[in-house]
Amino acid sequence: MMQMDRNLAKQFTPLSLKIAHGLQTGMARRDGVSRLLGGLDLTRPIPTDLATKLSAQYARMVPSESQMLGAIGNQIRTLTQVGGAPGGVAGSVLAAWNTGVIRLVESMGMTGLTTRNDALAHRFMAPSKVVADVLAATQGLAANAGNAGLVARHVLAAELIEFQWLDHAELLGDTLPSLHDGFDGSPEPQRKLLLPEIQREQLLGVETEEEVDAWREESVGPPAVSAAARRVLRRLRECNMQARMRSDEDIFKPTNQLLAAFIDLPWLLARDEKSLGDVVDSLYFLLYEAAGKDKLRFRADGGGPLADQECGVVWTIKHLRNSWLRHDIEHGAKGKTRRQYSVLADDLAGLGFERLPSAPGEFQRLHLSLLRQVEEFLEALFSGI
Repeated sequence: MMQMDRNLAKQFTPLSLKIAHGLQTGMARRDGVSRLLGGLDLTRPIPTDLATKLSAQYARMVPSESQMLGAIGNQIRTLTQVGGAPGGVAGSVLAAWNTGVIRLVESMGMTGLTTRNDALAHRFMAPSKVVADVLAATQGLAANAGNAGLVARHVLAAELIEFQWLDHAELLGDTLPSLHDGFDGSPEPQRKLLLPEIQREQLLGVETEEEVDAWREESVGPPAVSAAARRVLRRLRECNMQARMRSDEDIFKPTNQLLAAFIDLPWLLARDEKSLGDVVDSLYFLLYEAAGKDKLRFRADGGGPLADQECGVVWTIKHLRNSWLRHDIEHGAKGKTRRQYSVLADDLAGLGFERLPSAPGEFQRLHLSLLRQVEEFLEALFSGI
């Protein structure tokens, strides 16, 4: 790891050592690693030779932990290489990324995820790489922007992603212990986490201070999408907590698909049919499959508080997925196809669309409309439990 400048280094402890400690939590203590970690001063940088020895010990111990440590180390190097660049975002880039990663690694250690399912543990850390890459690129762009206005936009882009990252990392860290029953099996394939980069690109086109304030408040654009997604996940978690107080049973059962949706949803952004499909898949696994699928636990006939008409957005998500985004609507009998087109038109109208979206901005607007209806659904569910 590169030596950081003295003032920056005072802000936080060495990243790779903290991460190593987090990975060790919840694992059986091994003599080799314990000897390397024991007695080290956490306020000083790790010597390169010690970091190499530590990685070697992990490689002999549990290969997956060694691989994860190496992957995170690469992200650390990406960020520290821009640490001394001008532009005004370097310190917050490192500090925010550091805090979020440590929170996630500690939660994985406490729940035993790193030893139970290494593929899922790597999947759990996927947003950290996206955040590191975009923050590093933003730092570089700010350093070479050439005028104060562009520098200010890049700095704001960094501030937004830092806030989103820290909030999401805290949410994931709080939620992971309740999802331990979903640690078995192969994780969902990695979806494309497009939001951070597109958010930065769109922010460069923001012109007025009123628009800038709206972005800061996360009320428009990609920040509004990310904020709505995080609110959805928090309220879903709270619905489960409330349900356990009543019946000792989750409404939304932990599965690999549900965990993948918790990991991905705040970083997804619909720009076309494929990326909208990723959004709808995540919501489908969260609200439909995790809730029982054939006997939904939020419905009255499944023991829940909601009538069918209060679950409209769940049916919309199911129809969007099964009649458009993930299945060919033309396959099937002619009468059934006509009915599916009619239902799809009604669902789109309910989301504020008279026709199929075609431009990236239209897909993004549909995405936000869908999330806001999911919020309303979860609010009604929480109130009724």
